[in-house]
Amino acid sequence: MKKLTAIILFSFIALAANAQIEKGNVQLSGTFVYANSDFGANDFQSFSFSPQAGLFLSDKTSLGVLLGYNSTGSSNSKTNIFTFGAFARFYKPVAERFYLFAQPQLTIGTGETGASQDVSTFGISARGGLSYFFTDKLSMDMSLTAISYSSEEVGADKTDIFSVNFNPASVGIGITFLLK
Repeated sequence: MKKLTAIILFSFIALAANAQIEKGNVQLSGTFVYANSDFGANDFQSFSFSPQAGLFLSDKTSLGVLLGYNSTGSSNSKTNIFTFGAFARFYKPVAERFYLFAQPQLTIGTGETGASQDVSTFGISARGGLSYFFTDKLSMDMSLTAISYSSEEVGADKTDIFSVNFNPASVGIGITFLLK
């Protein structure tokens, strides 16, 4: 019942607002994640930072680039990967400040494990989500990576992963800034 009330309230607020994205705007956003888990004698840590910037080519479409850094592992061994990539974001207005979006993206990465093995990654994914613009320059985004393919080579070992994900527990929340 709380979720239904929140959705109704969120929709009502969205219907009372005004539009703001337009061609030529620049969007700045990104992710920051830190996790620490203790597995007996082993302490596992994960840190990632991925800023992204995009340019609106129209009132509904932006193209952009992203950079990233990811560090995972335990005190015994860590893997560090630097990534770069490109994305497109397609908006569909639902109400004046409320948008649905689809975001395909492509990433390539390189790094090294704690055992001095080279790591290379490739990923392609598509995420969907909702954006609500609080002001003309600030939005809150909720998104879910729906489909993805990733490939990782560590030394001579290669791992390919294809996934389809519609799990509401893995929804991401972020903030986007627009510059005019």
